[in-house]
Amino acid sequence: MYEVRTVPRARDTEDAQPPSPPHRFQTLKAEQQAGALVALQQVEPSLRQAVLDEWDARCRSSTVRNPAGYLFGIIQKAIRGEFKAWVGHHPPGMDKSASPPHQTAPSPTPPPADPEVVQQHIEHLRSLLRMT
Repeated sequence: MYEVRTVPRARDTEDAQPPSPPHRFQTLKAEQQAGALVALQQVEPSLRQAVLDEWDARCRSSTVRNPAGYLFGIIQKAIRGEFKAWVGHHPPGMDKSASPPHQTAPSPTPPPADPEVVQQHIEHLRSLLRMT
């Protein structure tokens, strides 16, 4: 007869080590801190510290009227898979406290210009250059 013994193992080493909240986290009310820590448990373990670091950097570099609400918003984005960390992802030489680059839509390609109109503009510019 065989005896099988199982040994419980930690699911993930990242799961075993909780994130290190920034000093700013201590300024939140106790219930906000507790709620944020519970909500962070729903975030992928590898993103938990990044979420806190991002929140701290955003609060430091801009005016955040409701830090707790902002933190919960970032946590919700992370839970939905929409979180993009900007802290630590800046090109060399760029100020790390700078806000993330704004996404702009590519400008539409202008329609081709009428060759006759272009030629008229070129001639006009040449005439201006001859005057000087």
